Amino acid sequence: ITPSKYFQRLVSGWIKDPSKIHVVYNGIELTTNHKPQTISKSKVIISAGRLVPWKGFDFLIGLMQDLPDWKLVIAGDGSERDNLKSQISNLKLQNRVKLLGQIPRAELMQELQRADMFILNTHFESFSFQIVEAMCLGLPVIATKIGNLDEIINDGANGFLVEPDNRGQFLDIIRKIESDDNLRQNISRNAAIKAQNFSIEDTINNLLLLLNRVIV
Repeated sequence: ITPSKYFQRLVSGWIKDPSKIHVVYNGIELTTNHKPQTISKSKVIISAGRLVPWKGFDFLIGLMQDLPDWKLVIAGDGSERDNLKSQISNLKLQNRVKLLGQIPRAELMQELQRADMFILNTHFESFSFQIVEAMCLGLPVIATKIGNLDEIINDGANGFLVEPDNRGQFLDIIRKIESDDNLRQNISRNAAIKAQNFSIEDTINNLLLLLNRVIV
């Protein structure tokens, strides 16, 4: 059992009978507490994940130099924390970039509610709970076209997919989301709908269906 079609394709090359590989998506506890889809005066971008090199947080911090009206909040901890703190200091972004560290899920959901968009600049991903959580709240999401993320995000319909570390693409989409009310509202509505495909109930039900079929 794999958490995505992307991993299903990978694992298919490892065994003699690929028909034995089945996809059951991971699920989350969904919320109906959608945030209002207006850009706040504070203009906050949020990202989350382990602070490791392939998550590309250093790029996001550097991107803030081109977004003087925006703030960046990063939730998570890891080996890159000290390097990221030094980068923030060197770029004199202490007032606009905040590292929250590892925080409880309830607190992360509050931070998502306060933010205006979610960005994930990852170079590798198996399944992103954070993206689904953000979409469930109706938060516009920009992520990289990596791993299974295109199974969650339909580019231009319920979110946006870009190449990792592509400064021009990131800036272009951020400015579109900021300036186009209709686009932002459509993305928000479609994101919340798509997130319903990743409920913990669906995960359990699909797993039980698969196990019952195997047993029979």
